[in-house]
Amino acid sequence: RRGRHWYSCAVSRQLGHPLAFVRAMRSIVSALAIGLFLPPVVDAPRIQEVRRTWDPGSWVEVSGRRDPDGELLLNPQSLAACGRHVAVLDFEDRHFSAFDQGQRFLWRFGRQGSGPSEFRSPGSGSCDNNGRLWVPDRGNGRIMIVSRDGALLSSIPTTLSLRRLAVTSSGSTAWALTTGATELALRLDERGNQTMSVPLPPWLARYNVLQREAFISAAPDGGALVSFRWASVVLHISTNGTVDTLG
Repeated sequence: RRGRHWYSCAVSRQLGHPLAFVRAMRSIVSALAIGLFLPPVVDAPRIQEVRRTWDPGSWVEVSGRRDPDGELLLNPQSLAACGRHVAVLDFEDRHFSAFDQGQRFLWRFGRQGSGPSEFRSPGSGSCDNNGRLWVPDRGNGRIMIVSRDGALLSSIPTTLSLRRLAVTSSGSTAWALTTGATELALRLDERGNQTMSVPLPPWLARYNVLQREAFISAAPDGGALVSFRWASVVLHISTNGTVDTLG
């Protein structure tokens, strides 16, 4: 804090000590240094305190926060390349924001909740060749498919606990990372049904979930590539489930 009150408090706290004058001067000098060299405080963008939950048939306002303009990112965690734009996952505000190649805001999709077009626990998504964004939402037990214009196309129910999703270019197959402790990845069809489970390699199974935190992307051959936050190694999963180390 700045102002005379701050300086007077700094002096008064020292009066009972033998070195009162020295310590008081140090406090004043420190306060002056803060006032002279720190940049001015800039007010953060205003965020409305609104959150809505879905009560079958109607919306109910509860509490929370929302960016009224739709462009503010509170906690961006991942992005998906969707042709001429990118879609950024803002996990804090449970939505995706899209930006074009000139960094201009295009649209926003989703918010926190369990109703249509809402997320409870969205994971990293990816886009197919048609610009459709596929997003897993394990909190609501579904996969959301969003158009290139930010409109909901379909919602696929699933009982799988999906964390990250990588869809192939055609959109007919998707590879997913889960919260499971025994599989490396799952392969899904376009209806969200599991068609393959790839087990963890023995050398990877001895690490805990945090140590083997992974990311997944679709490979050109229809398989998947898996990389790790804490290891300089990339795994290739072929269409028949074979796992090879690339680095």
